[in-house]
Amino acid sequence: MGLAPSKPIPFVVAALAVAGEAASYFARSRYSNAEWLQRKLDMLDSLGWEVTAKEWTDFLARCPKSVKGKSRTDPAGGAFFASQDSPGARKAFQNMLESAWWSKHLCERMYQLYFFLLGVAILGSIAALIVSLEVAPIRDEAGRVNRDALSAVANAVTSVLMLVISLRLAEAALGFLQFSREAERCEDEAEAALAAQSEDTIKAAKLWHEYQLERAIAPVLPTWIWKMRRDELNDLWRTHRQNQKLE
Repeated sequence: MGLAPSKPIPFVVAALAVAGEAASYFARSRYSNAEWLQRKLDMLDSLGWEVTAKEWTDFLARCPKSVKGKSRTDPAGGAFFASQDSPGARKAFQNMLESAWWSKHLCERMYQLYFFLLGVAILGSIAALIVSLEVAPIRDEAGRVNRDALSAVANAVTSVLMLVISLRLAEAALGFLQFSREAERCEDEAEAALAAQSEDTIKAAKLWHEYQLERAIAPVLPTWIWKMRRDELNDLWRTHRQNQKLE
């Protein structure tokens, strides 16, 4: 009787896995559209590469009504970066430095969070297995092995571990870690270009495209982590990096 609650666990886990996959597909479909516009706006602010009316209207046509409504009062083309320079190679490197720095720290935090959740899930499953084996009636009064009890314990633990795999916690953690490292590399290259007073537009565009490619294949950064850390990171950037002298 003590193991009865474990019977529905595989079904609950299966439902969570399906819901997670559906949410991931929905998020990716929205993310790909938003990422396309973000690339355009990065280059608009950095190098002055315009977003055409056709590109803008095509984007809006694929967006939900809430985005269409907001576009009437908050059109694209506003300031996305702290740099006040005119578009050009220098501003492109400055914007790269800022964007990569933000991505580095946001992805580091997400990597730590996913790694923590992964550890909790695995250790929790092992702890549940040990506790279940101690508490569950593994043998009946005649000393025979209670196979139903063993099966219930195994199903519960296996289901939790399968949920960890299906939600791709390890894959997401490694993805955030990889992008964090790539963002730091781009940050270092942008800082070196600014220190050398480079005006190489091709080099700036190449670095941006490398960064954008890594960002596109990385896991989606959720909005809540940006909202949670934006005040802290904005304050740090304004205080220590925005007016950094690199000449």
